[in-house]
Amino acid sequence: ASVSAPDALAILQEAQLPGAPVVNRDGAFIGSIQTPRLAELVARGERGALGRIADVEAMTLPLEAGFDAAVEALPASKGGWVPVLDARTRVVGILATQDLVRGWRQSVRQSVLRLVGTSSRTVVVDATIPEGSPLDGSGVGEIPLPRGTVIVSVTRSGAWMFPEKGQPLRAGDSVSLLVRRSEAEAVRAWFAGEGDPPASASPDGGSREPAGR
Repeated sequence: ASVSAPDALAILQEAQLPGAPVVNRDGAFIGSIQTPRLAELVARGERGALGRIADVEAMTLPLEAGFDAAVEALPASKGGWVPVLDARTRVVGILATQDLVRGWRQSVRQSVLRLVGTSSRTVVVDATIPEGSPLDGSGVGEIPLPRGTVIVSVTRSGAWMFPEKGQPLRAGDSVSLLVRRSEAEAVRAWFAGEGDPPASASPDGGSREPAGR
């Protein structure tokens, strides 16, 4: 709280942070400051300490808060992040939108892995689509995959997405698939650009039938 506005702005800009919690001498949270707002104040001549200009009504979360509370708090926050406080109102961490998405992705993946663990015939295949791949631009649902194969998640530029039918895949996308163990190597090689579509694959994910049937 005793750091001056210009010094705090320099620190935040150098670290490329959108803002920070402000704490008193004892380390207790007293408010938050957003970098864009701080820059405006400094440009207007503000030279005072952060303790005087911090947003004391900024959104926070208690350490024991659950997922639902975080989902409600983040959209209401001014900078897409909220401080997490312990019982003594000390800052123990920062929760940002990307943290929530990453945690959700890990939770979904763990659930899939637990499901896979109940079957000796199914595995999770992780693959990254390379440049020049025929899959670049192909929509989810248009990709010929073996029957029973499921695209679990797509990660693009660090952002996790639910795969939706028609959603185009791009070079650089990381794709997680639930695949029959017998098809895993063929699917992995194809996504890596090292082979042809699996012999049993068709665009709708069903197995191909011999001609005339």
